[in-house]
Amino acid sequence: MTAADDARFSRQLEFLRHLIRVPSENPPGDMTAFAEAAATALQELGLDPEWHPVPEPFVRQAGMRSVVNLIVRRRFGDSGPVVALNAHGDVIPAGEGWSVDPFGAEEAGGALYGRGTVFCKSDISAYVFALLALIEAPEALNGTVELHITCDEEAGGTLGPRWLLGQDLTKPDLVIACYGINCGIYMPLDEERFAKYKEGVQRLKNKVEAQGGKIIFMPPPVYDKPNPKFDYDDVMAAYAKWLVSKRKDDWMVIDLHTVMKKSLAKKREKDPKFKYSRDGVHPGGEGHELMARQIIDFFAGKPALKDPHPNAYGRMMMFLRERMRV
Repeated sequence: MTAADDARFSRQLEFLRHLIRVPSENPPGDMTAFAEAAATALQELGLDPEWHPVPEPFVRQAGMRSVVNLIVRRRFGDSGPVVALNAHGDVIPAGEGWSVDPFGAEEAGGALYGRGTVFCKSDISAYVFALLALIEAPEALNGTVELHITCDEEAGGTLGPRWLLGQDLTKPDLVIACYGINCGIYMPLDEERFAKYKEGVQRLKNKVEAQGGKIIFMPPPVYDKPNPKFDYDDVMAAYAKWLVSKRKDDWMVIDLHTVMKKSLAKKREKDPKFKYSRDGVHPGGEGHELMARQIIDFFAGKPALKDPHPNAYGRMMMFLRERMRV
């Protein structure tokens, strides 16, 4: 790492600490203070966030107190695709049992502790500083990067990403949809739930394409949490198999689940205790790198956007490594 890398990473950690130290529990979902703190921090970094408050009647209907979405836009060149990176600032209530202040952003043993360090204030920090790195070296880039900092994920996302799209505040060219881990509600495979999942996926595809966008589906990662009654990953495997089958209908699908399951089995031949995710759900460093590699390989073999820059995949890895360092 260069001295410049070290300096950038130190600034990134301080930015993340700043976000963590602003309580943003949802419920109750009073998000104005967090949005103000985030906007000020972005301005200090030389970025110009747009301020998009959601009207109070819609906020109350969602069971929240206040919602403000922020958008940072940076254009490179004269044309090119719009890449929107979305992350939310609200967190579930901290609850009890903490050995440190959940909003203290304390560092110990090379790790940072507090609500939002993993999900999702760290994503905001990673996206912001990846964008700053692009701004420092914009040569040959052509397109627009948007950062969406939303504040209602814990209440369903209707006033965050859905609101921004519905109000025509953003129109990204490509959606990568990786969801499904919660869609089986951690129960054995049920045909009625499976049918609802298929309907939801089809509805999402229809809406994206109606807006002139493209969508790539990626099944969820392996569910690796033992259950003596049944293996919930069998449900994820069924969902993944169905998604992959839609390739025959010209759907774009990255089969993450199968790749991760085979890789996990191979690694456990050497280390039976190996895990991609400590909690069995959320992949760690190696898991995220495997996920990113599937996306990069997909684009390398089948670009979803016209004429991507030759170094686009290296730049995608830069985003990943910024995220993983946090």
